[in-house]
Amino acid sequence: MNKIDKIANFLNSKSKKCLAINGSWGIGKTYLWKQVEKEITLNFDNKKVIYIDLFGKENYKQILEEIILKLHGNYNKIINIFTQIAFRIAKFKSAGIVDINSGAIFSFLKKEDFKNIIVCFDNIERRSDKLSLKEILGLVNLLKEDKECNVVMIFHIDELEEQNNNLTANNKEEAKQGNSENWYQTYKEKVIDYEINIDDNSEVAKNIISNKIECDKEIQNIIFECYQNSCNNNLRLLLRFIEHIIYFNK
Repeated sequence: MNKIDKIANFLNSKSKKCLAINGSWGIGKTYLWKQVEKEITLNFDNKKVIYIDLFGKENYKQILEEIILKLHGNYNKIINIFTQIAFRIAKFKSAGIVDINSGAIFSFLKKEDFKNIIVCFDNIERRSDKLSLKEILGLVNLLKEDKECNVVMIFHIDELEEQNNNLTANNKEEAKQGNSENWYQTYKEKVIDYEINIDDNSEVAKNIISNKIECDKEIQNIIFECYQNSCNNNLRLLLRFIEHIIYFNK
């Protein structure tokens, strides 16, 4: 059984678990996850994956809104339902307007709403500075323990640690409130159950080269050598490199 099958089977057979995928930029973390997601979609009809890209996300509300939207497909419909509920509560209590926001809606959602759901958070280190790691990890823990679904976290730990060190150096008080000095070690035991570290993507790179370019094995090996020497194990650079080769061949 290969790595993709193992991850897919683990997420299908277990519940209330958090899987972390760590590796440098371009090493193939998202590439690996997309293959796992495809495997889950093809072979496990009862499972649904909610993929959340945290790139540029500025606050907790944005994440909750995207989860709700992808969970139910029509955010406006959900808003209307809960607005009606809120109106009835307000009328009953004669307490005026009840505020309905994404946090309130999320709290109304039951465990059954998240049954067979896998939530994946990608590009955690590329979130906005306004969104703290503590908030993200809190949400992960909430999804696990309260909603009882599986969560996948994809990040580059070295970049997160560098961000945290910069935050600590620039604003110690903010660092205490928003991020633990050793956030990963502090929250890892509580939040993360299993971890995959990707430090080599040679096989993935070879597969991409053989699938993308029609040439003999000798040429493929030359391309792979160039990738190793020039692309710093970054698959995104490899894909651009291949585009140029294909264009040159044409």
